[in-house]
Amino acid sequence: MRRDERALAKLEEYTVSGTRLTTTPITACELFKGAYKSTKREKELQKVKVTFSFLEVLDFSVEAS
Repeated sequence: MRRDERALAKLEEYTVSGTRLTTTPITACELFKGAYKSTKREKELQKVKVTFSFLEVLDFSVEAS
């Protein structure tokens, strides 16, 4: 979210190679919380939504815990 060039390059590399990208519901909550608290709420929410277009959010279950 902070435009780290190395992180963006790695994300692009994984996306182009077809690698499955995942994250947790907890991380999703943290990113949305940060966006909602931002003074640039709409811009930050859009960034989060675009990021999640590349990610699968894993199910949170007892087994995952």
